[in-house]
Amino acid sequence: MYRVMIDDVDATADVVEMTWRLGVRRADDRVGNGRGRIIIDNDGGQYAPELDGSLALAQGAPVTIEVEDGAGWRRMFTGEVAYAEPQAGAYGRRMATLSITGAESRLLHTLVRPGLLLDVDSHEAIEAVLSHPDLDGLPRDVGEGAARFASFGEQWGGGAAALRVIQAITQAEGGRFTADREGVLTYRGRDAGLVGGDPDATLDSLGEDAAYIYGGDVINRVRVGVRPRRVGTPDTVLWRLDGSQRIRPTRPLTLIVRLRDGQGRSVGAAYIESPIAGTDFTANTQPDGAGVDKTSDVSMTVVSIEGGSITLSIENSGANAVYLLDGARVRGTPVMGGDMAWVERSDNASAAAYGPRTLSLPLPLLDSLEAGEARADFELAGRSDPRGALTRLTLSERAGFGHALARSLFDRVRVMDPHTGHDGVYVIIGEFHKVTQGGARHQTVWTLERVPLAQYWAVGVAPLGVATLLAG
Repeated sequence: MYRVMIDDVDATADVVEMTWRLGVRRADDRVGNGRGRIIIDNDGGQYAPELDGSLALAQGAPVTIEVEDGAGWRRMFTGEVAYAEPQAGAYGRRMATLSITGAESRLLHTLVRPGLLLDVDSHEAIEAVLSHPDLDGLPRDVGEGAARFASFGEQWGGGAAALRVIQAITQAEGGRFTADREGVLTYRGRDAGLVGGDPDATLDSLGEDAAYIYGGDVINRVRVGVRPRRVGTPDTVLWRLDGSQRIRPTRPLTLIVRLRDGQGRSVGAAYIESPIAGTDFTANTQPDGAGVDKTSDVSMTVVSIEGGSITLSIENSGANAVYLLDGARVRGTPVMGGDMAWVERSDNASAAAYGPRTLSLPLPLLDSLEAGEARADFELAGRSDPRGALTRLTLSERAGFGHALARSLFDRVRVMDPHTGHDGVYVIIGEFHKVTQGGARHQTVWTLERVPLAQYWAVGVAPLGVATLLAG
């Protein structure tokens, strides 16, 4: 039995078919994109928002999908309406299709300019993005990460979608970020799923269908691009006004400017000096400075520092408009990134046996050769020799349905298949659901990532065993 709530209205009886996805589609994806659609009977017009008496179905209206599993109601999807498509025309069955999205959609449409952070790890960077006022109220579960960044934030001085910034963080970490079934924004570092005891579930035969490949993920050479950072010289000019600008006396002018070095490259600022009248800016009644000096009527104040940009407030306290003259500037101590350097790790025996299989990862958030080497080692571990792996497993009410309901993102499952002889432990990184025939048919497709054959351990958690690796 299913229950579908749309904007606090129980729409279960009208649902014809529904699909939804959580997590990622492929193993090399790092950020989830929860979405789906609900096909609904609209014979009465209640799902046509422009009809009187119908549901508003405004963008952002909450949507939940639940299933009764014998022990109570289990949440399967939490999201919101993106848009509605009621069927129009004089003939045909009256249906409506509701496009639904997960909590990640809020991040896709929220512009952020993270403040500059020095010497932070990936989970602190994620928290900095989610602390934006438009996102701070969203439920989240941010786990620990292994990567550290000498500086973070200057890369997006002009602003960027929050999800794009998080994508860069998860790429550098090798972790994942997604919304779970409850709508909780969840971040896991690259060690998630590698450290732990027994799997959460064991499937001693495959489900309804599976995608299995042998030898398809061999990697024997990994190149990781890192961008070293350094703190520059104090009293450096980080922004300069090109051309005089007219400033009216009516209200303060808010100006957001990018910070750049002498070569025009984006930089961050470890410190910004307060602009000094007469030294950092001048004002005049004429744009060429040939009129009356009005510098004393103008103030230029740094309101905030946001990574690679700053917000200035410029105010004219006089009675008439004046010109802020060409050359007004902001000085400070820059945080600068150099050219990208590449760290390479190889398994020469594997390359000789199977041919070179190279993975290149440009990760400009990483700033040290040591961090690049650690990431390269992580990608290389357990992939130098051919192995069997499942990339997709389909479960349904005919096979493995209990596991499909009980197990979700970041759970570990062991799968054994007597037909191929395969036996492996996996982390669930994506799930797709399709419910048809009034709920009689429910297919679940897991996207899986195999845990390396070598067993990882964590200091203080488990003893070092045979063929073990230090996580991170």
